[in-house]
Amino acid sequence: MGAPEQAGFLTGELDALTEAMEPWADSRGMVNFLSVQEATDPERLSEVHGAERHRRLTAAEKAYDPAGMFRVNHNIPPG
Repeated sequence: MGAPEQAGFLTGELDALTEAMEPWADSRGMVNFLSVQEATDPERLSEVHGAERHRRLTAAEKAYDPAGMFRVNHNIPPG
């Protein structure tokens, strides 16, 4: 967290930390730790959830929220 004028610096520091931790990283990722760009990318969300879970989530979205009312952050488009 920081002021808007610190965004570039803070993003650079986070990138450096992420790169340093890469040897111990799990490629699956965690939904709660996705960046804004990843959290709005359907392909990335599918990777994080796994194919079967993502299929079930999209089916549930289609059945219960076909209009996409609940679409903030980790949005699952209706299947």
